[in-house]
Order: sequence, then C-alpha cells, then structure tokens
Amino acid sequence: RRAFAAAAVATRHNSRSPSSVLYVLGGVDAAGRAQSSVFAADVGADNVVRRFIAIEPLPAPVWGAIAVVRRGRMYLVGGADSLGRPQARVFVGRVGGDGHIDGWYQQPPLPGPRALGGGVVLDNGIAVFGGVAESVPPGGGLDSTPTRLVTSDTASLSLASGFFRGSWGGGPAFLPEARSQFPTLVVGDHVLLVGGMYGGAPANDAETLAARLWPDSLGPFIEPVSTSSTIFGQSGETLVGAAGVTWREVDGRHRGLVVGGMDLQDRRRTNKSWGF
Repeated sequence: RRAFAAAAVATRHNSRSPSSVLYVLGGVDAAGRAQSSVFAADVGADNVVRRFIAIEPLPAPVWGAIAVVRRGRMYLVGGADSLGRPQARVFVGRVGGDGHIDGWYQQPPLPGPRALGGGVVLDNGIAVFGGVAESVPPGGGLDSTPTRLVTSDTASLSLASGFFRGSWGGGPAFLPEARSQFPTLVVGDHVLLVGGMYGGAPANDAETLAARLWPDSLGPFIEPVSTSSTIFGQSGETLVGAAGVTWREVDGRHRGLVVGGMDLQDRRRTNKSWGF
C-alpha cells in the first residue's frame, strides 16, 4: 500500500519512452513511514495496461514531493520525511527507452524546505510554488496550521543536458494566496491547480485555477475555472491532497487524471477518480 506519493507520466512527447508510463515515487506505507521505492506501469487512454514493477529507488525516503517529466528527465523536488519534516533535496533521473531510470543525480537544493506544492519544468528552467515548510502529519492535514506557502523558487536548466546550471533563487508570485496539497496538471498551453488547502477552500471559491504556459515562462494563476467544470461542481466534494497526472496520447490528445484525496467537508478519504 502507498499514500501521498508523487506521480508523473513519461510519453513519447516528453521522453524516449515509446509508450505512456506512469511512475509512482515514494509515499508512505500503512505504518506512516516514508518510502524510497519507485514503481512504473504502462498506461492507456483510460486504464493501467500492465502491472506495476519496481524500478530504480530514490536515494532517500520521501512523500509529498513534486515530480515532473520533461525532455527525457524526471525531476523530483522537495517532499517530507517519515517525521513529516519538509525537505530541500532535489534529484534528476534520465528516463530510458525501456522506462527505467538510469540513476538519480543530486542537484542544487531548494533555498528552503518545501513539500506538498506544485511545479513545472520549462525549456530553460524549473519553477516550484506553494506547499508547506513546517512539519505536518502524513498528507499535510486538514487544519488551518501550519502556514501554507505562497512563495515560489526557480532555477535555470541546461537545454542540452536537462541538469541544473546553478543554484535556486526566489521566483515571482505565481499563486494569488498561500496554498498546499494540490495536483498540478499541465494541459497544452495552460497549467491547472486543483483543490488543496487555501483560505477559501471551505467555500470552494477557487477550486481550480489556470495559468498560461509558454515554452520558457509561466504566468500567474489568475484564471478561475467555472464551477460547473470543477470537481466540486460535478460531485460536491471539497478535494484536498489528491494525486494528479497529465499526459499526451500517441495521437497528441491530452489526458488528465485526478485520484483520491480527502473531502474537507466530512474529513474522510475518497477513492473516486476524475479524468479528461
């Protein structure tokens, strides 16, 4: 069993993989211990088509990390340890044609610890935003404390190698308010944030936000998605801590999946999934 793992998908559009491969990285087991194992499975348009297999493990146990695949590289940023302490570690692995990772390479650490946030990788850099910097229970909890982050960090990447060209620095104000425990979904030229803990979460006043995405830059999350198109608008749940991934099929169509999480209203876990 695994909870609060990071997830990402490698496809022919963002790696050398000839198929679509779903990765589940880290997470916590039934006893609440952070894990370092990584599992991979081929996925189709609406299901997992092969069994998950264990592949190259992470250098350290972690849950709640940020995972992104871009240009054949898997980026894993931050996360928390078994005691719920957010970390600043950053790792990059190269995705092979067989779906395996050729090893995990440590990169410059974040300026400060960050877990349960979001991130995107651009042509020339990486940006992470939101999350928490203080110790939290598994999954981050549903209380107003600890303080969520509104800040971002950015770093420059080599377009040729995909590795970091230098240290991280403070980034622009991508988020309109502090927010954590949300999946980040890249869909074409937009990035979506879905659910999570933020000031208006109990009222669902901004469940899903959108930002414009360009090859070398990310805009602010200032475009609210209409309620009728949100998860709350379709199911009535106030979603916190869900997992989410997006990918492109062979024909170029975008797919997205949001799975699990907690309902802030009744404080119970949900096993539902939503896709497009």
